[in-house]
Amino acid sequence: MTQWFVPVLLTILCWGVGMFLPKLLTDSIAPQEGMIHQVVGGVIIAVFLLLYSFNYQAITNININFNLTKNGIWIGIICGILNFLGILFYLKALSKGPVSIISSISALYPMITIALAFFLLQESMTWKQSMGLVFGIVAIVLLSV
Repeated sequence: MTQWFVPVLLTILCWGVGMFLPKLLTDSIAPQEGMIHQVVGGVIIAVFLLLYSFNYQAITNININFNLTKNGIWIGIICGILNFLGILFYLKALSKGPVSIISSISALYPMITIALAFFLLQESMTWKQSMGLVFGIVAIVLLSV
């Protein structure tokens, strides 16, 4: 088994549950308030990772440095902004519609990633992968009707 397989399964598990729970959240509070609570959850993970990295350094005498290049900082900030805007729009959509449809459509976000990789990074795409993107567009249309 490849080294990425277990982490990607855990990603699917986290994102699957993470895309369902906001429906329960928006049934009881406003999307904007829910967004704040999700940020708190993210901060808890970030603090844990930061403390772990310092503790790891002290135990192993391995120097762990954060890469604070200008590009890294700005790309990271833009990623955070886009991710949290996506969460906010997802919560807004959930407050107005069914989680089964909204999560299915929002789960097609890799179509954007694939298109950007193809056009901006010149990554190759097979005929089958291209058809997958077409079927993804068809799925969005069928699910939203």
